[in-house]
Amino acid sequence: MAMKRAMKGLYSVAMETGNAYLIEAEDGLTLVDAGFSRKEAAVFGTLLKHLILTHGHPDHIGSAAAIVRETGAQTYRHPIDIPLAENGGLFRALSLFFEYLLQ
Repeated sequence: MAMKRAMKGLYSVAMETGNAYLIEAEDGLTLVDAGFSRKEAAVFGTLLKHLILTHGHPDHIGSAAAIVRETGAQTYRHPIDIPLAENGGLFRALSLFFEYLLQ
């Protein structure tokens, strides 16, 4: 895994064309974002407990389903991103997210 320490307890994880972030905590590791599809191997072998998906763009959720299958990590994401995160689905424009928040 290509990890670079950003500061104590926080690591940048290279996922080819983007980065995810791994946070160390007493209860285990938390991954913030999952990278593009088929980049999940970058975090295999870790004791991942949690996966936070910030939004439904493919460079943030593409490998989420595979990471959860492999690690059993608990996921956290906005409800409108659930179908995308579960199957690595299609791109969701951020404008839809902001419109949803303003309702």
